[in-house]
Amino acid sequence: MNLMKQTYWAPERSEEDVLTAMKNSDSFGAFDEEDNLVGFAIVVTDFVSIWYLCDVIVDESHRGQGIGKMLMSAVVSDERFVKAGALLKTKDAHGLYRKYGFHDVDAGRVMYRTKEG
Repeated sequence: MNLMKQTYWAPERSEEDVLTAMKNSDSFGAFDEEDNLVGFAIVVTDFVSIWYLCDVIVDESHRGQGIGKMLMSAVVSDERFVKAGALLKTKDAHGLYRKYGFHDVDAGRVMYRTKEG
């Protein structure tokens, strides 16, 4: 199943392209009882100064179950990222991202999470 088809930002992205993105970045996945991928988040980073959170998606049939929160918690608590700032571009789910330290910096479209420490 290609979860990207459920997004507004990349419904045309092929499964092959999604797999390439996941292989060339840090990916976080959520799976159901049958090991089907039901959500994922991709992080692109230099591991020093910044990381970019992209392609956070939860399958429509699994939304409202805390999967997005679980993915975000895993990302922001990953020790490789906690000392770097983070960038996210999105037009929705701002409430979720704010819970994990992101805040608006550009008219509700770009959010930045400052470095810890």
